[in-house]
Amino acid sequence: MNITMSLTQLRALMVDAADAGANKALVELGLLKPFLNKAEVYKKYGRSDVDRWLKEKLLHPVRDGSGK
Repeated sequence: MNITMSLTQLRALMVDAADAGANKALVELGLLKPFLNKAEVYKKYGRSDVDRWLKEKLLHPVRDGSGK
């Protein structure tokens, strides 16, 4: 199988992979939380986008702990 992509696409792929790896390492070391709460997500990405993503089922909320 032969896959062709531009240097720009390859660079973006490599940057995304490095970012994911760094985030995984930080979570495993306990320096970064693995999840954000809803208020943090709203602040980071904007309420309207997050609500739309939830409605379109692109995000799936997860309850931490007992969920009570």
